[in-house]
Amino acid sequence: MFVLAQSFGDYNNINPKFDNIKRGAYTIELVNNAGQVIYRKLIQLAEGSSIRRVDINNNITSGIYQVRITGRDMRKVIKIFKQ
Repeated sequence: MFVLAQSFGDYNNINPKFDNIKRGAYTIELVNNAGQVIYRKLIQLAEGSSIRRVDINNNITSGIYQVRITGRDMRKVIKIFKQ
């Protein structure tokens, strides 16, 4: 399970919180409304709980995006909005 704390503002980052996660590699993707992956990062997580700051480093315009996280026995998609 994960929860997403969004903090776009001037910092252009997202902060997924993982709870009771299995150890392994996970992919975080940011997808625009046209279905294009505009950011992708592979992260390694230890078993348990953690929060990861993910710096997008793109000039993200206002709009609706999807954050997709995939990994060991997990696929989660959350829609977010940047003003």
